[in-house]
Amino acid sequence: MYAHYRKAQPTDADAPKYQQTSTAQQNDLNVMLICEYCRDPHPNLVEDFKQGDIVCGSCGTVFKDRIIDTRSEWRTFGGDEGGPDKSRVGDAENKLTGNVGLATKIGDGHRVGPGQKDMNRVHAKVAGKKNAKAYDEGCGYITRLAERLHVERAVSDAAKEFFLKMCDSMLPVAKATEVYAGAALLLGTRQFGVSVPLETIAQKLNISRIEFGRVILKLKRHNTDFNLSKADTADEGVRMVMEHGMPHWTAAVVMEVVVRAKDFPAVASRLPKTLMGAALFTVSHMIGQPKSLDEVAKSVKVSPQTLRGVYKVLYEHRASLISDEYLDRCDISKLRPM
Repeated sequence: MYAHYRKAQPTDADAPKYQQTSTAQQNDLNVMLICEYCRDPHPNLVEDFKQGDIVCGSCGTVFKDRIIDTRSEWRTFGGDEGGPDKSRVGDAENKLTGNVGLATKIGDGHRVGPGQKDMNRVHAKVAGKKNAKAYDEGCGYITRLAERLHVERAVSDAAKEFFLKMCDSMLPVAKATEVYAGAALLLGTRQFGVSVPLETIAQKLNISRIEFGRVILKLKRHNTDFNLSKADTADEGVRMVMEHGMPHWTAAVVMEVVVRAKDFPAVASRLPKTLMGAALFTVSHMIGQPKSLDEVAKSVKVSPQTLRGVYKVLYEHRASLISDEYLDRCDISKLRPM
């Protein structure tokens, strides 16, 4: 089969045969579109996309009608209040709202015209959709927050489903839409096993951890289906490693240091985030990408003095911090006393 295929390939000797063109082909190449009345070799043909016609610009003869506009679909449609509006179509289909994307919206949401507030109030009563505006705003918050936290789209979609349940319940979502949207994203991360601490979301929302925690407790009392258990420590190690720009394989080394640190009586009772920060600081020096104490302390939300005390204990037991399989990539001699 292979030899037969090779014989079927054209050779250099066959090239002139394929380069020759017939008389019919030459005539087809010389065909030009000209006006049958003007007979101008350089026709003045005009495409009128507004009417959908091809017209001779010299005598006005219509050659073709109902042509397809091949230009860009982005056009400007000005509203009654003035200003450009390049929206050609509506929003994308949203299966969560149940209206297949076919919803009525009064105004563009940016400019308030005369009587628009009254019309919006009447429309909200007629439509009978509770917290519809809060849901639209919350979905926007979730999308932007998910992009800032670098989580997958499946997580944000799950968060929108949780937020829809909040809107359908008796929770005051409209009064604190952004906070409840952050709580919904936290639920989405817990459902998919993505490690995003509560403190991180509270920081992105520019609210205190206590205020955000109150909303979480309210969700727990309202619905037991909302699983807000703490993130796995292993996932937290991966997140911290990626946040500080360290290689992905160092997450396993950090977790091993954390596990072995629990065997040391001096630091066995420390919080997991304290051990995680000290282990991250230690491993970063082992691999030659040292991080400062202040940088790591800010990431794990503990003081640099606390990390320094834990690191001193780890330095004393540096010979037993990691297994032999990581010794070729982690140099213990790079650790320095404090």
